[in-house]
Amino acid sequence: MLLLSLMRILSASLLFSAVQGEAQVPTEHPELIAGPREVASTSGIEGIFFEIATSFSGPTGREQFDWQTINIRVYHREGGKEAWGYFETKDKASPQSYNMQDDHSFTFFDGEHLRIHFIEVTNLKSSDLDITFSPTSNEWSGTWSHSGRNSHVVLKRPEPNPGVTPRAFVGDWAGESAPNSPQYFAPGSLHIRESIDGVLSAWLDRTVSGTDRKHDGSITTSGAVNG
Repeated sequence: MLLLSLMRILSASLLFSAVQGEAQVPTEHPELIAGPREVASTSGIEGIFFEIATSFSGPTGREQFDWQTINIRVYHREGGKEAWGYFETKDKASPQSYNMQDDHSFTFFDGEHLRIHFIEVTNLKSSDLDITFSPTSNEWSGTWSHSGRNSHVVLKRPEPNPGVTPRAFVGDWAGESAPNSPQYFAPGSLHIRESIDGVLSAWLDRTVSGTDRKHDGSITTSGAVNG
């Protein structure tokens, strides 16, 4: 009996260690969702912008995720003026999370399904965003509620009006390492898009190898610029 009890304790400990060994990050493919998605309407442009930082460790091909932080900038732009607010998530949402209903602001994200509910954050009016990402179409679709009115939305990468030629530097740019650059800075990819109102958005995908903490960090940094 004693031996059997010890075996059960050992098995439970090993299982617990295996579960705790890798963090349940919201998304394992940040490069798919990083950057902006938006939709234009008669009231202006509404969009979301993902900024993601991910740390992983282990040999190539068998990496384990250590942590991930996701900042989501929600914005509304009209007549050259933009109102925005930041929302953060660190943990992968469970299916039960989306049943939550209350009067507080919250953010849930499980890698494909995003829900943000907020009450007058910064200059943004109260809103409820409930959208799902499709890797096939590279779009977010769902509902975006304002003042209790639901609107079906499809959020896409920014692009100018049909027939309008985007500026020459709009596109995807692959970086190259300089001859004397530190080895922990791997070449990155710079993405630039132009919206229907001429505003530019840019985000950078880059992997940085950490030496002090003896692990690699996959980092997607994102930032928006106006032009």
